Amino acid sequence: RLGKMLSWRPLVGLGLVSYSAYLWHQPLFAFTRHFFLADLSPVLAAVLCLVTLILAVVTWKFVEQPFRDRSRMPVARVLGLAVVGFVSFLGLGLFGHRFSDAITELRLRGVDPSLRAGFRTRSELVADRNAFARGFLPSADAAFSGVAGRRRILILGDSLSEDLYAAVSLQPELFPGIEFRRLMLDEPCMEKCARLVETGSLPAAIDERTCRTSLERIRDSALLAEADTIVLCANWPRYITHATHEGAMTLAETLARQGRDVRIVGLFTIQEASSIAFLAVARGLDAERANRAAYVAVQRPKIDVPNVAARELAGRFPNVRYLDKEAVFCDNARKSVLLYGPEGRLLFADNFHLTADGGRYFGRVIADRGWFDNP
Repeated sequence: RLGKMLSWRPLVGLGLVSYSAYLWHQPLFAFTRHFFLADLSPVLAAVLCLVTLILAVVTWKFVEQPFRDRSRMPVARVLGLAVVGFVSFLGLGLFGHRFSDAITELRLRGVDPSLRAGFRTRSELVADRNAFARGFLPSADAAFSGVAGRRRILILGDSLSEDLYAAVSLQPELFPGIEFRRLMLDEPCMEKCARLVETGSLPAAIDERTCRTSLERIRDSALLAEADTIVLCANWPRYITHATHEGAMTLAETLARQGRDVRIVGLFTIQEASSIAFLAVARGLDAERANRAAYVAVQRPKIDVPNVAARELAGRFPNVRYLDKEAVFCDNARKSVLLYGPEGRLLFADNFHLTADGGRYFGRVIADRGWFDNP
């Protein structure tokens, strides 16, 4: 009976075009969702499923079948077409990358100037972020002052920790009596740092040069030993095949078991900020409506699992605190994300890094919420 059901012609046909349907569905759904800046309605999703099947059948008949027929498509021709396709797509990609700002400016010529004024290209946003964040880094690893009565906080992490360090350094008056320092430590290196904390010596095998350099600086510095609070802040998203936050959880637990005060900054990431802003401006959306539209761009599959793991760890140790970055920038009740801040300026430079305006806002909010108050 099962064999008869599986040999049913519609199911057999669906199996034949399944690979083509798999290739088509992702761009169709992703670009449609991106174009409308909204979740897909059931009706639109059903239409896209139908379009996917139609395109799959066409592709199977006019692409897959001819390419499998060696009499019609010899190997030399297949290789030739592959080279032409590769070169064409490479050239198109390089052209788009090289002239992306000019293309964006051209497409925005007819946009209302009042809306256009709030838009910045990706290169402008990234340059703004780098100037803002890296301006504070030269003194980030200086020794603590040793002034009595001052709390010493050490931030460990990757480029996201640069944003956090810059945000608190930009407005020191918001954090009276606190000294912040920062050391570079990518998330893949944090598990090895846990061993350093446990044993006082570096692990015998360290594959990456950046890890070795970071761990040697931590070992040779007194900052980790002298810090009253250690903050872990890095990009540890959940991917389809793996999660990258395990090392941070291991380090946090190791420090907690030694009685150290630990803070873990949660992850928050959206799709490319400049792309969302461009679509919002092109559609005539003001800042408030653009923020609501940006809510669908939150990359929840990447952030939910790491954030839940960090919350659970904080629940197990009284000296570990979870710092909810998502709550700073995302209002789930209103389904809105602060792509644009209260002053109408873009707060994100890309998926997760902050502009200078974003850093100022971040610093004010985390001070108000007491992220670094005494435990």
